[in-house]
Amino acid sequence: MQAAAWPAGHQSMLRFNADGTVINLEYSADVARVQLCRLIARLDLPLCFGESEAFEEYIKTAHNPRHVNVSRQTTTRHIKKYFKEQHAKLAERLKSVSCVALTSDIWSGNAKEDYLSVVAHFVNSDWKLEKMILAMRLIDCSHSGSNIAERISTMLGEYGLTDKVFSITLDNASSNTTAMDTLKLLLSGYVGPLLMHQRCGCHIINLFVKSTFDVLNPYLDDFRTAISFLNSSNQRIAAYKSFCIAMSVRPRKFGLDMDVRWNSTYLMLKHLIPYKSTFDVFIQTHYPQREEGALLTNDHWYVGEKILEFLERFYDSTVVSSASTNAGIAGTELSSYLDSDIAQKFDDDFDILDWWRDHKITYPILSILAKDIFSVPVSTVSSESAFSLVSRVIKERRRRLAPSMVEMLSLVKD
Repeated sequence: MQAAAWPAGHQSMLRFNADGTVINLEYSADVARVQLCRLIARLDLPLCFGESEAFEEYIKTAHNPRHVNVSRQTTTRHIKKYFKEQHAKLAERLKSVSCVALTSDIWSGNAKEDYLSVVAHFVNSDWKLEKMILAMRLIDCSHSGSNIAERISTMLGEYGLTDKVFSITLDNASSNTTAMDTLKLLLSGYVGPLLMHQRCGCHIINLFVKSTFDVLNPYLDDFRTAISFLNSSNQRIAAYKSFCIAMSVRPRKFGLDMDVRWNSTYLMLKHLIPYKSTFDVFIQTHYPQREEGALLTNDHWYVGEKILEFLERFYDSTVVSSASTNAGIAGTELSSYLDSDIAQKFDDDFDILDWWRDHKITYPILSILAKDIFSVPVSTVSSESAFSLVSRVIKERRRRLAPSMVEMLSLVKD
């Protein structure tokens, strides 16, 4: 079907400003190409999207009949140009930041290529916590401590942050510990030997809970067997829903957990244990012959409840961190802070950074220390989030993207 033509005699296009005034809209090929680059990065579109017939028809018919298609090669050049401009702006902005806290991790993508991320966290001049991906760099060598340290220090040098690092949060791999031995020498410009190596709290909790599950697996297997039996056919699920409704109990979908996340076991038990009596009666009524874990013993329910209580401490609790300082650093300012009555109701709306912003004149030295400490991430979640972003950039149909383009698209998207 041929696209509808614009009206004869059409001379100009109009645009409304925010204040309601109207001006002529002048078409700019450069602006269009920059926005195309941003659109491709944001929506993970193919680099050849700008030259597709569907895109051309849409733009010319609905928006601008003077639009000129852009080839893949031209789009690639413009993405590189736009990335360099944004990289320079970010480096310029980071000059005003006193210190940054970093997270870093390594990810293996679908294209069998490993990428190392560096994410910066800092408190800006308005006392708001910010994070941004600094680099997503191919690491095509062994993941040794020396190679990791070299990659991280190189990335920081590109932004002029070598002397502004307060801490680095890494997971618990031995190579990261080795990398920190080198990084403490390279990145000592801000705090010297006090450069903080923060081990990922989520990894520590995960290892601890997984070790506990090794002991409790026989009990968990019975819960999984029972849930698997119930979910194995649509007829059983429908029968259970009808039974719950008849018993005036809201039906719940019980899910099996996954090996990669221990907190899913918490969710499995949280959903199942409150339905113990309903679940038992249903099985006894509909499947009296069923054994092998479908009917859980009271001992198993008891153990399940204890596991749930144990996990609940981690899953629902709020992590509260505190820090102590050397009294000689802040002198009388620290004494004044410790002696003052700063008791306050800490509700959901309380913002610790806002508090320090409001008291930065009262505590000029401690407020700087607070700004540094509160920028330190307790885990590498921000790096994991960056990898989730990259996994959408490197889809199955985009495996041939060059590593440099993967980094540019990821950072532009971020």
